[in-house]
Amino acid sequence: MRKDLVFFFLLAALAGCTSQKSLRTVVRSASFEEVSQSVTANHDRIHTLKGEGRISIETPEMAQTASFTLLIRKPDSLLISLGGPFGIKVGTALITKKDFFFYNSLQNTLTTGTTNEENILRIFHMSLNFDDILNLFSGGVFSTADLHHPDEQRIENDLLLFVYFSGEEKRYYWIDPSTLLIRKIQEIDRNGTVAFEQNFRDFEETGNTVVPRSIQIIQPVKRHRISLSYSDVELNNTAIECTLTVPENAERIHW
Repeated sequence: MRKDLVFFFLLAALAGCTSQKSLRTVVRSASFEEVSQSVTANHDRIHTLKGEGRISIETPEMAQTASFTLLIRKPDSLLISLGGPFGIKVGTALITKKDFFFYNSLQNTLTTGTTNEENILRIFHMSLNFDDILNLFSGGVFSTADLHHPDEQRIENDLLLFVYFSGEEKRYYWIDPSTLLIRKIQEIDRNGTVAFEQNFRDFEETGNTVVPRSIQIIQPVKRHRISLSYSDVELNNTAIECTLTVPENAERIHW
């Protein structure tokens, strides 16, 4: 009886060792060319995007959450509508490469202006340009300054990590080795502080294109955060049009 028990525990121990070994995943390395090609090809397959979900904006002055409907028609237009509780429509923003139009349904005001970083900051509370916004809603991309081999490359927490130096500043890109798409981006300032961070999670394949269902943008020093979660995504519907209809009696404001 004792021999049977000893034999049983030996088998259990061996099985445990075998299970642990089988659970280990080997993260394969990849060249910059492979990763860049994967990221670029995935974005190039997105011509239009329609998404619905929840968005929250947090700053030291406010914390607001709303439902949203998003329409993107590359390369030059984006329409986002925000809704409050009980289906109340809060506002709609139409943003193009040149101009933006924001209609506040509650105040019946139409604010217009040039699409520049100053005005985008006033709308989204983030320092972004138009291309940044398009890319953020559909997944991370490399900065135009980083379209070359990284200064450092290593594996960290089962992800590929590309590091780029720009004077005293750094940019980090964490890459999912299974999809070769960007999971996280950090910009580090000269003081070693995270100045800007983008997170992309819950990737889902639609056709032959992969889109993150959860997106987060953070500026830790300013304590600004935008979190976006898609409940539904539709890609490449050619019927999508980004248009904004405003009541004639709306008050006009120009920035």
